[in-house]
Amino acid sequence: YGIRDYRGGGRSSARETAARVAAGGLAREAIKALAPNLQITGYMVQMGPHKIDRDAFDWDQIEQNPFWVPDAKAADDWAAYLDGLRKSGSSVGAIIEVTARGVPAGIGAPVYGKLDTDLAAAMMSINAVKGVEIGEGMSAAMLTGELKPMRSPWGRRGRSTPPTMRAVSWAGSAPGRMLWCVSRSNRRPAS
Repeated sequence: YGIRDYRGGGRSSARETAARVAAGGLAREAIKALAPNLQITGYMVQMGPHKIDRDAFDWDQIEQNPFWVPDAKAADDWAAYLDGLRKSGSSVGAIIEVTARGVPAGIGAPVYGKLDTDLAAAMMSINAVKGVEIGEGMSAAMLTGELKPMRSPWGRRGRSTPPTMRAVSWAGSAPGRMLWCVSRSNRRPAS
């Protein structure tokens, strides 16, 4: 926007991120009280060209490493990769997957205020997020009708995607901003 205030602030400020983290913490507690069977889990599945090994996926590994990766070997490999990028003054994007299990039926409106719409809008409002994919997302364009399931795992007809959201994030070379986007080093969800 052409404003270069040395004091920081504005749309990309860490102060903006702090408010989202605080709101996410409150939302997490509210969800526990209102929907105790709802499980929402976020984890990183790709950093730059490096992807997790889906065969080594381990839910218990997610909170055991600084990248919140469900693959212990990938977490080790990515630490060295990211360290090299930081030292060179560069940066890289990441793909974060969020899975919701036990979602109660009836959330969202039937036409424009759908849950998918609200989730995508919330994700796109995060400065670093540059794309959102729900379920099969863009890959669904390659599937023919007989390959798309008419009934979802939770029983609603016409729903063709699993309850998974992926967000592509990109950050500048500032280490703090990179950590927020991909490692959740503050151990709190961004919401």
